[in-house]
Amino acid sequence: MLRIAALCLITTFLVLADLSGSATPATTAADAPVNQLIRWLLDEDRQLRGLPFAEVIFDTTGKRVLPVNPKNEIDQRVMRQISVGLNCDFPRTAEGRVQRSGYPDLRIVDLASKRVFYLDPKLYVAGSRDSSFRAFYFEPKIGTNKVRDDTVHLVVGFEHEPREKNGAWKFIRWDLIDLAQFKVKLKAEFQGSNHDMYRPEAIVASGAN
Repeated sequence: MLRIAALCLITTFLVLADLSGSATPATTAADAPVNQLIRWLLDEDRQLRGLPFAEVIFDTTGKRVLPVNPKNEIDQRVMRQISVGLNCDFPRTAEGRVQRSGYPDLRIVDLASKRVFYLDPKLYVAGSRDSSFRAFYFEPKIGTNKVRDDTVHLVVGFEHEPREKNGAWKFIRWDLIDLAQFKVKLKAEFQGSNHDMYRPEAIVASGAN
């Protein structure tokens, strides 16, 4: 939680510095908030790896990731009947709108108890189970936040053979994963849109075919 809080603190520092219009005369360029933030982001091995996903969810949404309880009757019933006797729908934002993109993909409700479970389905080709390529992401946003319950978070992973020539899929196995102890890392990425790039004052040459 301290690492997430530190990031929030730095972000707040940046906002305040921007609102002030300029740094104080005693502040050098190397000590400016933006420079401090970049240096902190570059230190990813120490600060940004192994972040508990449960803490990320709590710090960004205020909701708790609950572990699957092997002694809880409801948890065990849902694990056994993940596709039978359950109501499955797309999660909604705080405004009640259906949000297809972003985590989580599905919201499951146990009809008997009305308990909510979040489920994110994943596909991976045979032989790539131990791949280090990104397979999961969570982008914290206030307006489109879909995590609105203190509940269990699950991933169901399906391993499949390479697609056949006729387009058919052959599935080999599946795993249901509890994300309560999941560790994630933050990847720093500076980005811009086409609108940001193709500004008339920035274009120095053009052509057409």
